[in-house]
Amino acid sequence: GTTVNFDEMYGFIAVPNAGRVYFGQEDSAASLLIVRAPGAGALGGDAVWDEFIDNTGLADSSPYITSGINDGNDATKIGYLSPQFAGFDFGVSFAFNAGEGEFGTEQRNRTTLENEFSAAVRYRGTFGPVGLQAGIGAMWADAQSQNASGQPLGGTNGLGQPQDVNAYFFGVQVAAYGFAIGGEYSFGSYRGASVGRTALNNGLEDSWHYLLGATYTMGPLVFGAVFGQGEQDNGVRRTGTGAAARFSDIDDRKHTVWGLGVLYNQAPRHGLKFGYKNVKEQNVPTAAPTNPRYTGGTGTTLASFNGSNTRTINIGMAGIRLAF
Repeated sequence: GTTVNFDEMYGFIAVPNAGRVYFGQEDSAASLLIVRAPGAGALGGDAVWDEFIDNTGLADSSPYITSGINDGNDATKIGYLSPQFAGFDFGVSFAFNAGEGEFGTEQRNRTTLENEFSAAVRYRGTFGPVGLQAGIGAMWADAQSQNASGQPLGGTNGLGQPQDVNAYFFGVQVAAYGFAIGGEYSFGSYRGASVGRTALNNGLEDSWHYLLGATYTMGPLVFGAVFGQGEQDNGVRRTGTGAAARFSDIDDRKHTVWGLGVLYNQAPRHGLKFGYKNVKEQNVPTAAPTNPRYTGGTGTTLASFNGSNTRTINIGMAGIRLAF
């Protein structure tokens, strides 16, 4: 009920050689430990470039689907992060509710994801001049069961009830002689911009993406390149009513991204970054995709960009990075 909002605020208890228990508004264990494709500066599958793109009237208000596993919404949670054993560490976390815990969202109102469990295992090691890190992360959550008015979703047969969420994320990086190369792959029952953050409507199929990246460090300069693709199910469209009703599949949302970037580290904790990003978005829905066989209505509507269901984004960026 106030104007104060904390994005992250948490406590922890750390014991040497035994790990750390944390509690409060912090990222999920999978988000803290996952390994992603390398990049340079603001270059990446999601990064900060999306802040400059107009997504008015589009589902999820985002131009990307090649993101890391979600951060657990910074919801109030409890988690454990282990120490490193022979290069391996792991973590687990649990949140009762989505929402960052400020007044009005901490109670269980059944309109967001619930009972969100997250887990990850990571390996980091060196073999002579070669560094290796790899990780596996996953999360599971119950879908919302009520709308904003407090009415149950779906009928007596469960039609219209969103699917429970699951997401699985794999990543690896290899570094040597100034080079770093790696990639990531995710799949699961989710939709939208952040892996595992939003439930699929009933009757929709799983989402996936992959992202490849490489960097080269030469003194204070870090050069990078990325390429990735992803798909999400757009469901079905219905025409006609009653006996005249006809259902037709809609082409999946398809996303292809590539980019080049450079980071110039002028001084400790201070750098300049430059990047170019090209994104091709096909069949972007205007609202959450549906399958009217299960949810009623007329189904998914796709956005039109000058008479086409495809848009191409070209963006150049220059910025300053401060870390403190």
